[in-house]
Amino acid sequence: MKNIYLSLLLILGLSTSKAQSIFDAARSGDINQIETLVKSNPEAINSTNTMGFAPLVLAVYNNQIKATKFLIEKGATIDAQDGSGNTALMGAVFKNHQNMVELLLNKGANPNIQNSQGQTALAFAVTFNKIDLVKLLLKNNADKSIADKAGKTPLQIAENRQNQTLIDLLKD
Repeated sequence: MKNIYLSLLLILGLSTSKAQSIFDAARSGDINQIETLVKSNPEAINSTNTMGFAPLVLAVYNNQIKATKFLIEKGATIDAQDGSGNTALMGAVFKNHQNMVELLLNKGANPNIQNSQGQTALAFAVTFNKIDLVKLLLKNNADKSIADKAGKTPLQIAENRQNQTLIDLLKD
């Protein structure tokens, strides 16, 4: 019985280490390693690390375009949320990776998902004064009427930041 228990622990330990290493591969953009890990453990593609981040979020956050495309093609959940409710799209906006924002939107990312604070990708873009990203998100059906948990809409955030360009964009 002890041997069975030890064998089970070893197997579980090995699968956990394989699932964990997909995060490093996604972060560094190592497509060959991601492919190997996904073939041996298909569930790894949508697993989360101890911080609650999926491989897709790490690839996006580190601007790994090829790895991001690969993960999406292999079935990564594009709108998966981390422990705070943030999505890969929100991470791309936060890091100001316009090419990544475009890719995610083109692949069907929902710009209107709210995190645990009620913020959307558009609210992030407005908060960080990312005019080009605000334009891109609005063009891709971001809902400018969604308020966060404090009751603030993107327009109100722009007004608080006194950014007239953003105010004008959001009033149209």
